[in-house]
Amino acid sequence: MKWTPTRPEWTGIEETEGLALNLQRSDNMNFNTEAFRNMKRLKLLQLKYVQLTGNCDRFPKKLSWLCWRGFFPQVIRNEFLNETYLVSIDLRYSNLVRVWEDSRRLGNLEILNLSHSHYLTQSPGFSQLPYLRYLILKDCKFARD
Repeated sequence: MKWTPTRPEWTGIEETEGLALNLQRSDNMNFNTEAFRNMKRLKLLQLKYVQLTGNCDRFPKKLSWLCWRGFFPQVIRNEFLNETYLVSIDLRYSNLVRVWEDSRRLGNLEILNLSHSHYLTQSPGFSQLPYLRYLILKDCKFARD
């Protein structure tokens, strides 16, 4: 079944506070960010090897915990980052080369896990993250230099 926000069998989307979608690395499935449009209460999102297409402004605005294993893009675009509520970002096994363009939007971030992100070449700037408590860079190549 294709996951779209307009299908009648997906009632209750507005009330959803947590969502987990786990795929295998070999799965080549894309989901459109439009599916998040009506998830106004989504706070916890766990994605495993999921590729999203579409406009980043459709991403949940009240998200506080994001776990996205196998994050596909090479950099997190500013439009994607939630500046108000995001407290934890877990992007293990990502394809990131650079983490973000501007960390000032993540003033409440406490946990950042980039473990096993083998393509990461630059450490993100941390001076704009006053509440960062846990930074996990296990098995990152640049961390060994």
